[in-house]
Amino acid sequence: MNIHQNLRQLRQMTGLTQQQAAEQVGITRQALSGYESGRRQPDLEMLERLADLYHTDLMAILYGSTRQQKLARQIKTTALLLFCFLVGTTLLRCGLTLAINQLLPPASLSPDTIRNLRFPLLSFCSALSSLAQSLVLVGCVVLGVLLFKAFRLPSPLTWALYGGVLWGCLLLCALIPALLDPLYQPADYLLPLLNVFAPFVLLLLFLVIFWLHQNKRKQ
Repeated sequence: MNIHQNLRQLRQMTGLTQQQAAEQVGITRQALSGYESGRRQPDLEMLERLADLYHTDLMAILYGSTRQQKLARQIKTTALLLFCFLVGTTLLRCGLTLAINQLLPPASLSPDTIRNLRFPLLSFCSALSSLAQSLVLVGCVVLGVLLFKAFRLPSPLTWALYGGVLWGCLLLCALIPALLDPLYQPADYLLPLLNVFAPFVLLLLFLVIFWLHQNKRKQ
């Protein structure tokens, strides 16, 4: 990765716009844009000022190996794993519940079949919901710690978009089976999602408060 790419990535990781970063190091936005596009080359003094602004060092700007970049990769990986796990477990739980109610309706089963087959399968679905709740709590705590260590946060819009896409997928995974289920009501599919909602609300509040605090310090 070239110097101009490192400069752009470091600025984006700190959550600063080009205008904000340029003002804090005493140059124009056009000059900083030139540094980040490779059209202009900053001198050593400017590189040091940018390194201080981005809470890093010259080695990070020159070679791209930096603590913040590692933290950024860890944050993205954790967020992606959390997304995939939640969508996957929700899809499995809701799909399996629908299949059980369509293929094993209680009215057509003997008491032994209900006890030995239907109940264990439904219990497995409940266990998936409990597992999701526990791992989401752990995942949100890990994300919070990583974001706190990153000094500066991405824009809340980024995380609001992430949360919107995530919850849109979760609702879709739950609503489609709920509408096809001959026995259960939509609430039976949607209520388990509330178990994983609270950790995300707390994480979002942390992001907003931290972001407001950092913006106040910039002023």
